[in-house]
Amino acid sequence: MTKLAHYDIVGSFLRPEELKEARKNFNQEKISQEELTKIEDQEIKKLIQKEEELGLKAVTDDEFRRSWWHLDFLWGLNGVAKYDYKESYKFYGAKTRTDNAKLSGKIAYNPDHPFFEAFKFVKANVKNAIAKQTIPSPTLLFRDNRSDNWPNFYDNKKAYLDDLATAYNKTIKHFYDVGCCYIQIDDTTWAFLISKLKETQNDPKEHEKYVQLAEESVYVINKSIENLPADLTIATHICRGNFKSTFLFSGGYEPIAKYLGQLNYDRFFLEYDSDRAGDLKPIKQI
Repeated sequence: MTKLAHYDIVGSFLRPEELKEARKNFNQEKISQEELTKIEDQEIKKLIQKEEELGLKAVTDDEFRRSWWHLDFLWGLNGVAKYDYKESYKFYGAKTRTDNAKLSGKIAYNPDHPFFEAFKFVKANVKNAIAKQTIPSPTLLFRDNRSDNWPNFYDNKKAYLDDLATAYNKTIKHFYDVGCCYIQIDDTTWAFLISKLKETQNDPKEHEKYVQLAEESVYVINKSIENLPADLTIATHICRGNFKSTFLFSGGYEPIAKYLGQLNYDRFFLEYDSDRAGDLKPIKQI
């Protein structure tokens, strides 16, 4: 890593009550998209101002326009559709909505992805700080039944993985073209793998499935962030899931450290805020 920072923010904040009420009303068709956007704009401007007043060097829109931290972005890619999975995410002690994403065709970059306009709004309202963009990792399409149907659209899995990586690479370059020099890729897949690699240690066949997932994740991530401009910083946030102060996964980084060490990111955000994170020893491999 050559691009260092002494402090930073992950970039996702609790939604203010006015915004939560507006989104609820929008979902109930009580207000229009234009009315919701106006309230989003208002709350994002207020928070950007507060972030800058506190001296943060990088600020975000705090994901205020999203209904999910990951799915809204995935739905914006060509070849990905929204559907009702019927099951909640299995957070400890909490239930979520049952929205999900699935392949609806070959994956491709969408030049009209709504996140581009969202970033331009942040960029236009930042005075002194760097406008940072957060997006979910491409690995999120590997899990939770989102791409089980890839054989419907591809002759082999590598072709699917290559298309996914290309879509991400072009998307990242588009963010750069509209003025973004700092992108953070949020990823819960590695925390998922911490659990699965440990759970399957005594079952070689099952264990190999998760080793393959880890190797495919390294491949797709690195291909997604290759050949980017030198002044574009790419960070990752390795997250264990966070919903209403509950979590999805636990465990130290040791089972995945060798894979994290193969990733070509400039910065790593690793969670060490509870006993669930283990000790610092795995960092030596990163």
